[in-house]
Amino acid sequence: MILFNVLPLLVLLLVAYFAIIRPGQKRAKSQQQLMQSLKRGDKVTTIGGIHGTVRAVDAQTVTIAVNSKGHELTLDKEAVKSTRRS
Repeated sequence: MILFNVLPLLVLLLVAYFAIIRPGQKRAKSQQQLMQSLKRGDKVTTIGGIHGTVRAVDAQTVTIAVNSKGHELTLDKEAVKSTRRS
């Protein structure tokens, strides 16, 4: 009898885990791997929509060139949304 009362709660928790928690963990792991794999010459897009080429990588920051005139921006690694190898 108690199983019938607890079963809907367990199903709800299981659905919440697979719908909310697990995808968030996957995104965080993917972002961490992206930050660790950044290297000079990678073409990146920031979370603000800025496109550029990586010039230098530090433990916490990344410097990107944003145009052909050599303008550079220094950003936190967390600001990099995606990358594509050159």
